[in-house]
Formats: sequence, C-alpha cells, structure tokens
Amino acid sequence: MEKQINKKKGKEIPRITRKSTLTNKWTYGVVLLILILTACIYYLPNIQGNSLPAHDYQQGISMSHQLQTELTATGKTSNWAPNLFSGMPSYQIWKTYKNIGSWITEGAKSFISPYLYIGLIAVFSSFFLLYFMNLHPLIVFIGGVSILLSNFTIISLMAGHNNKVMVLSVVPLTLAGIWALYEQRKYLLGLFVISLSMALQIRMNHIQITYFMMFLIGFWTLFDMAKWIGKMEFKHLFLSLIFLLLGMTIGVATNS
Repeated sequence: MEKQINKKKGKEIPRITRKSTLTNKWTYGVVLLILILTACIYYLPNIQGNSLPAHDYQQGISMSHQLQTELTATGKTSNWAPNLFSGMPSYQIWKTYKNIGSWITEGAKSFISPYLYIGLIAVFSSFFLLYFMNLHPLIVFIGGVSILLSNFTIISLMAGHNNKVMVLSVVPLTLAGIWALYEQRKYLLGLFVISLSMALQIRMNHIQITYFMMFLIGFWTLFDMAKWIGKMEFKHLFLSLIFLLLGMTIGVATNS
C-alpha cells in the first residue's frame, strides 16, 4: 500500500496498488490444472478401459495389418501399401518414424489413454494460445473448456477420425507461435513453437486440416503485412516472414 499526498490539505491518503490476484501468474497455473482435471473427468470412461465404436479408426487398424506384419517379420516398413485402392503410400495409413513428433506422440500414448491424450493436446494448445494473447484467466478457462468439450470433437471421435481431431487440437499451438512472432515480436519463442507444432501436425498426418489452417495464417499474414507497411516497420515484417517460413520448414523437415 502506498500513500498519496493530498496537496490541498497536506494529508496522506492511502492508495492500494497491489496487483489483482485474478491476473497474476499463479492464477494461470491454477486454470491450467483445472483444465487438465476437466479433461481427466471428461475422458474418465476411456481411462477405465471403455472406448467409442470409432468405425474409421477400426478400419485403419485393419488396413495397416499387412504393414505391421511386415515390420514384425523383417524389421522394416514398406513405403507402399498394395492392398488399398490399387496401392497407396504407406505413410497415409501407418508407418513408424524416428523423429521428435513420434517421440512425443508415442511417448505420451504409452502411459495415458488415447482419448485423454487428445484432450490434453487440446488443453495445452488452447491454453498457450490464450495465455500468449495475454487474456484474463477467466477467458483462458472458458476458451480452453470450449475447445476441450466441443461437440465436433466427440462426434469425430465416435466416427473414428482420431487423426483429424489430433491435428485440429494442435492448430491453436501453431497460432500461439505466430502470435508470439507477429504481435509480441518474440522471434525465437515463435520459431520454437511453430517448429514443434508443425512437426506434430505432419506426424499426426491429417493434411486436410493443416491445409485449411494455411488459409487462416495466409489471411492473418496479409493483414499484418499491410499494417506493418503502413507503419514503415519493414524490419519486423522481414523477420516475421523469415522466422515463420523457417519454423514451418523445420517442422516439416523433421518428418522427411
């Protein structure tokens, strides 16, 4: 508490300057913990061993049987799957990789249930996006819960579109990296987050969602470029584009 001098009467008037407890760093940590707990409760049936019908996911397991059998027999995975649609690349069905995306995804799946894994991706991605935007903790909580409990997510999981939901859950993390790059001008942080999230997106393998995300990033970039040019901020424009392209290139290249 500080004291303010009343010039007319010469008296000291107390003034409270303490930062609100609802906007400090600890509150954001509490919000993240509540979101994680919400995900655990929401996907509790899956944690207990129950699962959704997930027709397309079951079909994917059947389609990848030949590839997995070959891996078991030879220790190698074919790059071509001849048993589907007159043949197609195996990476569109099932393939093992040794890269950062695989280490993260397979490591996480080894000790948590599949649906909780997807839910936690959504929690962390949405949390970091809203936190980077410096929004109030209550808004961060509402946004995180809205993404976690979206009807689209559970409907897609019921259909077995697991990869689509996983990639869509990572999109907010990519946007968080771009926000750090464009709005906060934290170039190295933005580069790291964009590279990591793009590596995960490509590894999770639903290119359609990544393709649609590129339209959003494109419009965002054009809007900010016009703003930077109007303010003569050419250095920031150049650095932002360079780090954006570099981050995406690194993310994609880890899956090559």
